[in-house]
Amino acid sequence: PHAVAVTSTTELTSALAAAQPGDVITLAAGTYTGQFALHASGTATDPIVIRGAGDASILDGGGCTGCNVLEVYGSFVHVESVAIAHATRALRFQTQAASDNVVRRVHISDVQLGIGSQPDQTDFYVADNILEGRVQWPCVYTSDDACNDDGTGTIVHGQHANDDGIHLAGYGHVVTHNRISGFGDAMKIEQPGAKSVDFIGNDVLWT
Repeated sequence: PHAVAVTSTTELTSALAAAQPGDVITLAAGTYTGQFALHASGTATDPIVIRGAGDASILDGGGCTGCNVLEVYGSFVHVESVAIAHATRALRFQTQAASDNVVRRVHISDVQLGIGSQPDQTDFYVADNILEGRVQWPCVYTSDDACNDDGTGTIVHGQHANDDGIHLAGYGHVVTHNRISGFGDAMKIEQPGAKSVDFIGNDVLWT
C-alpha cells in the first residue's frame, strides 16, 4: 500500500486526481467541503482506498442540489470510515459494469440518495454503514407533506417517496448490517433480471 495523507479539501482533490492502484488516501479529522470524484480503478490485489477517521472526517456537500458529494468511476475502490452529508446525493458509482467496489463504516446523512449505482455493476460489498435520510419519524407517505411543510400550503403526498437509501443495479452484490432510516425506499435492486444479490441482517428503522 502507498499511504497518501490529506488534511484539506485541496489535498483531497489532488490525491483523488492522482490516485493509482494501491493508494490508501487517508483523511485526517476535519470537514472537506465540495464535490469530489475518483476516476481511477484499483486492482483485486491493490484496490484504491479512501479512508477517514470515522465521523470526524466529513465530506460536506454544503447543501448543494442536484449534486453528488463523492463520485467513483472505477472498480476495486474502497470507501471506508467517513461521513458524507448535506447534498442531494451522497455517494454514486458512476460507471456501467464497474465491479468489486466496497462501502463500509460510512455515515451518510441529510441526503435524498445515500448510495447509488449504474446498470450491470457486479460484486459490490456494502456493510456496516449508517444511512439517515430526510424523512422524520413518524412521517409516512400520506403525512409526509405535513411533516415537511415548506410554508406554501401546497399538499404533496409522499414527497420523499423516491428517496433511496441503498440503490444498486446489477449482480452479485452483498448488502449487510447497515442501519437505515428516513428514505422512501431503504434498499432496492433496480435492474430487470438482476440475480445473486444478498440483503442480510440490515436494520431498517423507518421508511
